[in-house]
Amino acid sequence: MPAPSAWRWAPGAAWLAIAVLLSVAALFRYIERDDGQYVGAVALMRTGLPYRDFAYLQTPLQPLLLAPLAWIAQDWLYPALRLVNALAGALAVGLLYRIVTEAGGGRRVAALAAACLLTSHVFLFGATQARNDMVPLALHAAGLWLLLRVWRGNSGAGGALVAGLLLGAAASAKISYGVPAATAGIAALLAWRQLGARRVAAFALGGIAGLAPCAWFWAIAPDAFTFGVFRYSMEAPSEWRVLIGQPQMLGPPLRLARSLLFLVQGAGLVALALVVADRVRRPRAGGALLLLDAVILGGVIAGAMPAPAYPQYWIPVLPALFARFALLLSERGELGRPGKVALSLLICAGLYQTVADVGAHLWSGRAPPIEARGDARWAGRMLDARGVPGAVAGLAPEALVSSGRPLDRRFVTGPFLFRTRNILTPGEAQTLHVVTQRNFAAELDRDPPAGLLLGSEARALPGMPAGLDGLLADWARQRGYTPHRAPSGRRTLWVRP
Repeated sequence: MPAPSAWRWAPGAAWLAIAVLLSVAALFRYIERDDGQYVGAVALMRTGLPYRDFAYLQTPLQPLLLAPLAWIAQDWLYPALRLVNALAGALAVGLLYRIVTEAGGGRRVAALAAACLLTSHVFLFGATQARNDMVPLALHAAGLWLLLRVWRGNSGAGGALVAGLLLGAAASAKISYGVPAATAGIAALLAWRQLGARRVAAFALGGIAGLAPCAWFWAIAPDAFTFGVFRYSMEAPSEWRVLIGQPQMLGPPLRLARSLLFLVQGAGLVALALVVADRVRRPRAGGALLLLDAVILGGVIAGAMPAPAYPQYWIPVLPALFARFALLLSERGELGRPGKVALSLLICAGLYQTVADVGAHLWSGRAPPIEARGDARWAGRMLDARGVPGAVAGLAPEALVSSGRPLDRRFVTGPFLFRTRNILTPGEAQTLHVVTQRNFAAELDRDPPAGLLLGSEARALPGMPAGLDGLLADWARQRGYTPHRAPSGRRTLWVRP
């Protein structure tokens, strides 16, 4: 008997509901300090390119793909980037559903896998911000889906080429996706008799093509690219944690504990444990299971490598992990009552932080990204009214890009390069167009901004009782800048005399 028409429309309706919910959450979620560097990079695409003209601390594809929003969204750029990220997250959820059905799972377990992804704290952390997590996740999930089609004989060399292109593009948007892409490539080599040499070669060629943006930017700005993509992440986080007296954040015990805490907020940790146990029980399992397990291994390596540990580092493992989990449940049959209760509790744990934060902001009627835009517009009007020409600066680019003034490119990475002390010499910082604790006073004296909008980095730190913002406020006060409180009450604009 054919399915009723309502059933045929159900997946589309469910996806639309997911997209709406994530979009609402993105507009009412708190501001993560990582937002600024990605919002600022897209804004500066109007006048330049990453690495060559301004600093960028990731692989380059995201600002290239989203550059049209710098003109289309204009002074709504920050909320628009949050919405784009939410929609990319919804796309990744839909693609996971397709991955499971492509791998041989039924619709019920495919829906369960999608629900596990949607309710994971790790996923929601990335999907409701303006970070660089969801665009590469959607690219990665699309590539994994196409590669599974190739694996199961439903697509030829052309599909393998596109799959490699998408997985490589994900790594060009965020470097951590390069590890699961590499382990997928190793799995393809191991299965070359099944896949055929043409498909394996096409997949490898597509992966290389997907990395072309990285190769191009390395060619035009090799030192800045190497610093932003590799050197910064290896040196700066460690330096900062030592400077503020938190070296324990870098050690394996605390990194492991934090990672487990992130994964247990949702079905991630249980899914990983069951998948590992199944691989131990069936060490020679091949086919789609071999591919998914290889990608899971790559995702675990990518998540465990960075120090300190943060939720976003575990996002790359989720599509393959929940797909494999769904297939395992499909083989073993329905979850028993204890399993359903346990999964429900884990899902509630995964939702808790997002629901609590978004619910509080909805209750108070406060949308942080729109509030930041309002402060930026107010700052621009203040500078215009006082006839002060020039750029606007600060450690929260997301609250600067809507001011109607140029964003001072020296502050495009927000607090992340400003708070460094010894990893860049003053000469290197000037070459990279950035300011740090060591050179900011001389650099700002040389080319003072029209205004400094501060307030996001006021937390007291060792040796900095007023935080990083206090360093800039002291400089502004000594140069005769006058402070004005922003309408939100959360930021202060220092106006150049």
